[in-house]
Amino acid sequence: MAQKTIKETIEDQFIWDDRILSADINIEVHDGTVRLTGEVPNFSGKVAAEEDASSVTGVKKVENELRVTYPEAVVVPEDRQIKKFLEDLISLDDRLNSSTIYVKVDNGEVIFSGVVNSKWKKDVVIGYALRIAGVTGVESELNVDLTGKKPDDLIKKEIEKAFKRNSILEDENINISVNNGEVTLSGTASTHLAKLGAFDIANYTKGVREVINEVHVMPKK
Repeated sequence: MAQKTIKETIEDQFIWDDRILSADINIEVHDGTVRLTGEVPNFSGKVAAEEDASSVTGVKKVENELRVTYPEAVVVPEDRQIKKFLEDLISLDDRLNSSTIYVKVDNGEVIFSGVVNSKWKKDVVIGYALRIAGVTGVESELNVDLTGKKPDDLIKKEIEKAFKRNSILEDENINISVNNGEVTLSGTASTHLAKLGAFDIANYTKGVREVINEVHVMPKK
């Protein structure tokens, strides 16, 4: 896909996506790397813009430099209120141990720290910030502390087996490497859906601390 076509396709994505409430997004494309600048009216829109750009064929990397600027009509909670909202959400989620998760908010920037016992639980915690008005960014210092270390070769085998059970990932050229519980996915996938599916499988595998998704989308001819 030509560079101009990538930009136009991303623009179409932004117009289509009801989560993105701003036309003030600038798109630059160079050798498959997309740079997003400008403003969006909420943090969830910033995340959605990155997801949409990443889903376009030919995009290898997205640099998300969008600024979150809430409209004057929006009542923005104070930092202490945002902190309380997030702590309440975490404490009400029976999948999480709220006593090991800490929240700090500085001028709308949320910082999570502490410990969870699964990689996907870390993502759940971060996802709660998307639901709160006033959030301008999220930084995670959460550690994944697993009870008992699972051998890397066993983690790899379980991910490979899960790939084979998944109809979306049939005949995809995705490579798996595991180092101290950190999974790196590389190679190619024929669709963005397959790339996301591979990430989800690795993410939900027991013993995984982190997942790095370096898979490139390359449609089959």
